Amino acid sequence: GRLKADWPRDRARQELLGIQRELSTTYPDVDGKFSGVIITPLREALNFGYDQLRLVFTIMLGAVVFVLLIACVNVASITLARGSARTAEVAVRAALGAGGGRLVRQFLTESFILAAAGGVLGIMLAFWAARLVTSAIDEQLYRVGDATIDGRVLAFTLIVTLVTPLIFGLAPALKAARMNLSDAIREGGRGSGSAGMRGRRMLVVFEVAMAVLLISGTGLMLRSLIQLQRVDLGFNAERLLVVEVTPPESDYGATEEVVAYYNRALAEVKALPGVQAAASVNPLPLNHETYSMQFARPGQVPPTAQDWPLALRARASADYFATMGIPLVAGRAFRESDDADAPPVAIVSRLLASRHWPGESPIGQTLLMGNPDNPTSATVVGVVGDIQHTGLDTGLRPHIYRPITQGTGRRRFVVIAAEGPTVAVGGPVRQALLRIDPNLPITMRPMMDVVDESALQWSMSSALLSVFGSIALLLASLGIYGVISYSVVRRRREIGLRVALGATGTNIRRAFVGEGLRLSAIGLGIGLALAVGVGQVMTSFLFGVSPFDPITLGGVLVLFAGVAVLASLLPAVRASRVDPVGVLRYE
Repeated sequence: GRLKADWPRDRARQELLGIQRELSTTYPDVDGKFSGVIITPLREALNFGYDQLRLVFTIMLGAVVFVLLIACVNVASITLARGSARTAEVAVRAALGAGGGRLVRQFLTESFILAAAGGVLGIMLAFWAARLVTSAIDEQLYRVGDATIDGRVLAFTLIVTLVTPLIFGLAPALKAARMNLSDAIREGGRGSGSAGMRGRRMLVVFEVAMAVLLISGTGLMLRSLIQLQRVDLGFNAERLLVVEVTPPESDYGATEEVVAYYNRALAEVKALPGVQAAASVNPLPLNHETYSMQFARPGQVPPTAQDWPLALRARASADYFATMGIPLVAGRAFRESDDADAPPVAIVSRLLASRHWPGESPIGQTLLMGNPDNPTSATVVGVVGDIQHTGLDTGLRPHIYRPITQGTGRRRFVVIAAEGPTVAVGGPVRQALLRIDPNLPITMRPMMDVVDESALQWSMSSALLSVFGSIALLLASLGIYGVISYSVVRRRREIGLRVALGATGTNIRRAFVGEGLRLSAIGLGIGLALAVGVGQVMTSFLFGVSPFDPITLGGVLVLFAGVAVLASLLPAVRASRVDPVGVLRYE
């Protein structure tokens, strides 16, 4: 329904809840069984992965903010260093008559030109990335429309692009405008003193802390993805091909016609070279479809219908368990003879058997299923292994299988076990089904694609966070490199004196690498403390990994120690090669 302008969602929900309560009183056996009314916006309702996707993009938004902060800090550090290095130039300009306002405009103009160039390049990359995201997200899974760059995004980008140089270019500009000419000329461009250096060191510490935070989050997501990939599915998905078919009622009016189509389809597919086995099922495991059913044992029927336990239900053909690689624990699998004219039979999962027949065999036992007021009875003929049906992270649930030929469903999934790669049999399978009915549309894909969709929120988050984390790591290393390089330039006279007094190249390198390590260590400590807090927020998004995961935090520690050494080493080597005679003569 479309709400009127003056009807917010909460008002509509209260109105419908009142109607629901009245109906529950009037019809307790029907409406009284429902707990209430849920109102959901259409976009959320169409996108069944909306909650997961919203969480993914919330994390991505946080990552983007961190990268933006790191980039801004890097710009600030570079701008301050560049402004300090241009002390002599600014002094000469001022001596030639440039006023404070003119110097401020010059610095800001330079910052705006650099920012505009970066902004244009960033927008171009954003359009490319949007197309990449659109192609990466399955249209049937999470997409409602395409990912595009809209006006609000461009406006935000424009504001950030213009404000950033204003903020970070203004400080050196104002400093240049207030410069003392005699002091500046006397300094000869050696820098701005210890206060400016302390400020740049603080900025580098902030950069490292933010980068550690991002890399730690990336590590936790990657570890969760690895743990998901280790989950035992309960079946062998590597060489399975899945075909989804729904014979329409207009062409297949009678149930017998539907059954005949599937019987012929399975026979044709099984006869193909490279096909090991084939069967049909509905619903397909991990395909985001879950059908539940109430059940009970005769003699142990719960007192009320609400107390009947629930199990997942599926209908499968003969050879289904062998095709999927689901182990048969006890009894037998379904047979071709288990058709609509045969006595009702069922196969239960190991979890259901252990819970409801503890210490005894369920084979030959009767199971009541369906509506508690008028249940269907079936004889348990087999027990099979448990599978991951609803998701990789949801755990195992009890399962009841019924013969697909004892039902009337049209839609089925034909699962095909290939002897080799599924791509080798995809074409022949499609041709075989088109020969049976060229007008019947089919959807075909490897079972591993279905499995990968269940891990999409983790794989997509890991991939995007890896990109942002790599950018953050690069910016942090550039920040360390810039500070150490600037320190080398400022301390050339000191280095020359140290060398003249007997300091070796190793002593000089160790001093500057140690400075880089100290800056990284402070940022690393702050970042790890923040990472633990952010990990607590991400707990609901992690799988099999603690926010305090020692492997992740230890890996981040080693990574940033290495980055600090590498980023400091080049300027440290350059410092160790300073010629003391040339430096002291210049001074």
